[in-house]
Amino acid sequence: MTAVQQEFSLVLFKPDIVKRGLVAPAMAQLEFSVLNQKQIEIRQRASLVFQFTQQQLERHYSHLVTRDFFSQIVADMTRTEVMAMIYGGKPGMIQAIRDVAGPTDPDKAPDYTIRGKYGFKQGTRIFNAIHSSEDQGFADAEIANIFPREQIARLIPELVDRVYPQG
Repeated sequence: MTAVQQEFSLVLFKPDIVKRGLVAPAMAQLEFSVLNQKQIEIRQRASLVFQFTQQQLERHYSHLVTRDFFSQIVADMTRTEVMAMIYGGKPGMIQAIRDVAGPTDPDKAPDYTIRGKYGFKQGTRIFNAIHSSEDQGFADAEIANIFPREQIARLIPELVDRVYPQG
């Protein structure tokens, strides 16, 4: 019998929601909805309030660096702090969090999702309140990009070798 492996996901509450003081209700909605709608218990394992650097954003959004709107992403994501959290849970948790976060475009996100409730647009700019890891591979890279190794070693030791394989 194979042991059930725990998934880990990075969740970011972006500057637009931090600046409006809505992290706590959005976090509560996320945790409540994943448990009640998806029947998956999640546990916050680490958190960090920080401000992105240009280099971190280039790694985090490497697939968008060459796009015309990347400079606007940098401006929006560096204007104030971000709340980063690592959640742990059983397999299926990453997708459950993504479902509760909702579609990237807040206009297309149902009202019961984080982006539907807290996201908004200003012209062509999208302020979608939350980021959640796409899959475990992305989560590992995103966690390494944001969280200091020492913090992960102290709070989630079972994650260290996978996220920081060089030692």
